[in-house]
Amino acid sequence: MAYRRLAELRKRGEARYAPVFEGLAGSTDYGTGQRAQPAGWRVAGKTGTSALSGDAYASGWFAGYAPEAEPRWALVVFLEQGRGSTDAAPVAAEC
Repeated sequence: MAYRRLAELRKRGEARYAPVFEGLAGSTDYGTGQRAQPAGWRVAGKTGTSALSGDAYASGWFAGYAPEAEPRWALVVFLEQGRGSTDAAPVAAEC
């Protein structure tokens, strides 16, 4: 629901949230969310990974919206095992 709400605010052009929108777009342009970008689309979103202990990863996720400038969809990919940037983000790109 949070990313759906962010997508609605972005679509309405809520200027006070511009830093949030820029950060989400930057994550998929330059950061850990790059693998969530399907060919020909610009999405905005964030990855995350929770660690059990040491190098064992419990879950990975990507949450975002697309297209970045005129959102029509909000998406969450949650994987019980994996990392957000290497596992969940590529799944998001396929959606």
